[in-house]
Amino acid sequence: MTNKLCIFLLFVSLFSNPLIGQENTRPAAQKPKTIRPGTTPTQKTNTTKVQKSVKEKQHELVRFNTRMQNSLKEIKWSKTYYRSFKRTHEVNYLKLSASQCQKAIQSLNKTQSLLPRTTRFHHVAKNTKHQACEFFKRLQHESFQLPPRHYLRDANKAYCTN
Repeated sequence: MTNKLCIFLLFVSLFSNPLIGQENTRPAAQKPKTIRPGTTPTQKTNTTKVQKSVKEKQHELVRFNTRMQNSLKEIKWSKTYYRSFKRTHEVNYLKLSASQCQKAIQSLNKTQSLLPRTTRFHHVAKNTKHQACEFFKRLQHESFQLPPRHYLRDANKAYCTN
């Protein structure tokens, strides 16, 4: 009796499989397209809106990191020039320091304006810009102790306001 039950179950499982008794449903092979040398094939990507937004956010983060690194390098050079000014008392170092600091402030302002106010990156850029503005004020204070022809001009008021 168990043999009959096993045969019956085997029979049912074989004929209930949808692939048995059907023809091959694969599409016919297409002729491969020839690609000219020096060109790349265009591929259609099926990305959803969520995937696109994630990719855009990652790209924005990379841009933010790159901009911040460049700004921090400019601030670092500005401080290096300032130390050279303090050591040698040459006015050219103070002017170089001020120009590097202004470039950093402008770059940080652009970075800050590209980001929504609700992100922490906006506030990181804002705080770094504020520190750069404070350093520029220190440079100005140093220049006011020199003859008037060496005074540093004010940074753009739009950049160094809260």
